[in-house]
Amino acid sequence: MAPAPGLRMFVCPNSLDIPDWPLARISACEVDVFSVSTHFSLSDIGQLRTLLTDDELSRADRFRFDEHRNQYTIARGWLRLLLSGYTGRDATQLRFAYASNGKPELVSDTGEASIDFNVAHSEELIVLAFARHRRLGIDIERIRQDVAYDDLAQRYFSAAEYACLRELAPTRRA
Repeated sequence: MAPAPGLRMFVCPNSLDIPDWPLARISACEVDVFSVSTHFSLSDIGQLRTLLTDDELSRADRFRFDEHRNQYTIARGWLRLLLSGYTGRDATQLRFAYASNGKPELVSDTGEASIDFNVAHSEELIVLAFARHRRLGIDIERIRQDVAYDDLAQRYFSAAEYACLRELAPTRRA
């Protein structure tokens, strides 16, 4: 299936060899979405840590499990790398302010064009979305094969909702 008009999709490499993407040229009518696997070498994760602020490192180090610490580091490091591509600013010099809900926003010292972003993750995948002058959100969920979705739907959906679900091809029901 082709992406919607104005939607540019990118797959990030499992290394820090960043392709020459045309990020700075994103227009106000485009949305860029990046997918990043969490399978990085410890060396690359160490390099991503060098991009993070002391506060971000402290937050990363509070995670109890290496898997979660690495996922946070990869997501935050790639966020900084990609925002650097959009703004032309050094990834280590980017500053964030936080809304009351905890969502980060890029702080601009120069009055440059706004770049909005959102980040989501689910186990082995991170997605990052970017747009100019528009709020956006992105979400991702792992579809589990070991759950009896049909039984749950039959129990909790209305009869009409369940009938609509049953009309879909099995691959479209998740």
